[in-house]
Amino acid sequence: MPRKKRKKQQRKQTRSFLSRMMFLGFRKGVLEGSRPWLVTGAAAGTVRIIQRLGREAPATVFSEELAPGEGVEIRVLPPEG
Repeated sequence: MPRKKRKKQQRKQTRSFLSRMMFLGFRKGVLEGSRPWLVTGAAAGTVRIIQRLGREAPATVFSEELAPGEGVEIRVLPPEG
């Protein structure tokens, strides 16, 4: 599996795991009164927030204002070589 695809899959699995821990932690912590689960949910939520804040915004490659009647054509060229 290509490195980029593997990294993306790992991020998705981590997000899924953190979401589940947040959900379980808050449900069992708040509704069932379990302090360890509440701490687990809070920790998972904190990690998710830190991950979200640490992400870089996508860079704008090209920007130009279009006049009325103008259009945009996007093409994918095959790699050279």
